[in-house]
Amino acid sequence: MGIFLSQLKAVLFRRSILQLRGIISTIIVDLVVIALLLVPAIFKLSSDKAGEGVTHITTNSLDDLENYNNLSITRIKDPGCDGGFCFPELLDILKKMIKDEINVDVKVNEFDTFDDLNDFQNKTTSDPHHSLNNIFGYQIVNNSYYRTEDDKYNASITCNVVVNYSNFQTYHFETLFRRAVFKMMNPSISDSDIYYNFSVRSEVMAKEEGNSYVADIYFIIYAIAIVIFISFGFGQIIEDLHTPTRSYMIACGLNRFAYWLGNFIIDFAHLFIVTVIAFIINMILKEPIFMKFNGYIFYAVLITLIASIIYAYIWGFLLRNRNSGATMFFIVHIIFTLTAYFVGLMLRQQIKSLSLLKLIRCLFCIFPMNNVINLFYAPIEPIKFQAPLNSVKLDADSYYKIPIIIPIIGIILYLLILLLIEALGKSAKKKFSKFGWSGHEREFKEFKDKQKITKEAIDMEQSVHNSSEEYAIKIKDVSKFYSGPNGKNIYAVNQVSLGIKKGSLFGFLGSNGAGKTTLMRIILRDEALSNGSVEIEGDDIEKSFDPKKISRCPQFDDHLTGNLTGRQNLKFFCYLYNKSRSETKEIIDKMVDTLDLSEHIDKKVDNMSGGNRRKCAVAITFISDANIILLDEPTSSLDPIARHKVHNLINEYRGEKTFMLCTHLLDEAENLCDNISIMLNGCVFTIGTPQYLSNRFGTEWKVDVLLNDKSEETQNTVSNFFLQGIPSAVATISRPLSRIYSIPRNDISITKLFRLLEQAKTNNMGIKYYTCSCSTLEKVFLEIVMLSQNNDDEQDEQ
Repeated sequence: MGIFLSQLKAVLFRRSILQLRGIISTIIVDLVVIALLLVPAIFKLSSDKAGEGVTHITTNSLDDLENYNNLSITRIKDPGCDGGFCFPELLDILKKMIKDEINVDVKVNEFDTFDDLNDFQNKTTSDPHHSLNNIFGYQIVNNSYYRTEDDKYNASITCNVVVNYSNFQTYHFETLFRRAVFKMMNPSISDSDIYYNFSVRSEVMAKEEGNSYVADIYFIIYAIAIVIFISFGFGQIIEDLHTPTRSYMIACGLNRFAYWLGNFIIDFAHLFIVTVIAFIINMILKEPIFMKFNGYIFYAVLITLIASIIYAYIWGFLLRNRNSGATMFFIVHIIFTLTAYFVGLMLRQQIKSLSLLKLIRCLFCIFPMNNVINLFYAPIEPIKFQAPLNSVKLDADSYYKIPIIIPIIGIILYLLILLLIEALGKSAKKKFSKFGWSGHEREFKEFKDKQKITKEAIDMEQSVHNSSEEYAIKIKDVSKFYSGPNGKNIYAVNQVSLGIKKGSLFGFLGSNGAGKTTLMRIILRDEALSNGSVEIEGDDIEKSFDPKKISRCPQFDDHLTGNLTGRQNLKFFCYLYNKSRSETKEIIDKMVDTLDLSEHIDKKVDNMSGGNRRKCAVAITFISDANIILLDEPTSSLDPIARHKVHNLINEYRGEKTFMLCTHLLDEAENLCDNISIMLNGCVFTIGTPQYLSNRFGTEWKVDVLLNDKSEETQNTVSNFFLQGIPSAVATISRPLSRIYSIPRNDISITKLFRLLEQAKTNNMGIKYYTCSCSTLEKVFLEIVMLSQNNDDEQDEQ
């Protein structure tokens, strides 16, 4: 399996388990969403029961006219039509239909433009005693046609219309117009007619205004359902983005596209299942508007949800907390949705320009959830005629396509924004860090010059600059600048140069704030360097960084996915590193056995103790095939036995892999490391083997003595020997059969000390066995830190 597919599998594995972990809350949200999507159908059922057979269905286009007096219709010219009017026969059909149905000879007005009609209306109606009763005006546009193909009719008719709402409703015009077109296309059939009923029930229709409440319910309910679904469905994304979880995955080589694609597949599968369930139930309940446009609605809702998911991912970068972020997203978008809904209602009554109204509605779709407002306006508003009608197809304008087009545009736009955020997130940190360094080069140099850096550190710098030796990690003049909250410049890492040889185990020591963790983060590209360069196996990380070359154990365990078990966390990283099934089992079994995790590996990480979480973090570090491993406090929170097991694991790969160990446990560094650097104030103070550093900076000798026996005489003899021969010796530990003495290094040379101890042993002065060594690394480290603090105090005084 290719690395990308393996990583995609890892993301799908992780996200699917997390989805199942929160199954109860997910089901609750899904049920709420499904219930909202069923509200119109449920409303219909309640109307059916309330009507009990007294349902009133509009089967006649003109029965509801309130005033038949002086009835007229208006026809508007189109310059592109022969004689000014396309399909002139349609007028005669409309007149005859009106005559047949209400026995009224309708008058006909003709104008060149709708503006002329408007002027005529305004002039006539200014007279309070006017008798004008123009019920509608229409214009057939010159791109309209109808024809017969293989005994099947096909038509594309664009009709612009104005309706007198005080006496005639737009859905009446739609029915009347469809019937007239059908008659026009079937002149050979006597009494040809089609009753295309809108079927609006009296309980659902407001008799005073004629507005369809069912349609309005669709507008708002579907939009709210989508907002709820999206708001509480991307919490895991927020958590990943704002904890070390995703950044650690990416540092381990996870492809960003694989991350987004895997999460999208799970989210899309979830929304698809919920949408299908809701639509199946709607079809079973036979809700009228849904049944009329079910395919169109399904596709438009689905593509709107896809756009909304990607849109929500962008918000994931802005929202910091999973729970509060989801709530904030919900509140903000409910407000925008309700605003879009009510503004649409108000504008529908106030704005005379339909084009402007459509534009305003489309602008609200910058929030993709609002697209469902256009989704239902388009087919339900009678200005739009497009639906199969036996053999007749009517196509008025492109507004019907807007709910399909806008989400597609949104998907492309939001994907580009997502890619831009990912790209800028990396480059912005780099540019800002470089910008911070600019102008401060001299300050860095002056600050470093004040540090009493040893010859060993200077030699290392020269070696890195001048040697052609290939290092596993080559750090050259690396600096990191911060501006502190009080305006004081912070030299976190100051012109550090180090060469770490392949197969070595290199230790970083330093007090808190010395810069060692920052340096490790720079090596891993978690932190952008301000100046200098870092090469991993010969490749400059600024130009070509291959995360597969390096593996790391962070200082803390918050990169683990707490809702997964330890085994699932390990399995995820095995998939990420493209391990086969057999390799995955072998690796996990080995780590469980080596680190003694068998009793805890199948617990959720959140339920583990700190020590067992740390073991999981260490185990993940060794899954990779990387030749370089960075360990930042790998044994913190571990007991001595567990620490020993980690040391054994490190030693197992010693010489095979290159290690960088950052630790506060000085005995750990002393026992494991080949070379150690000690950092102070962002600079490398010194470097060398543990033994060399002890000899170089130790301030005392440590003497371990084994006595001949436990007798008081022997003990007094030994005490007198040290009191007379080495008066500055201090017994730090005294036991009946052994003692440990500490002797200031300046008081006696190592040669003289060995000679005196050998004479005491030879002359039977109670000493059976002895060892002499320099200061422990811990004491050396403390001495160096104290030396640095004294240096800082001197500079402050100056």
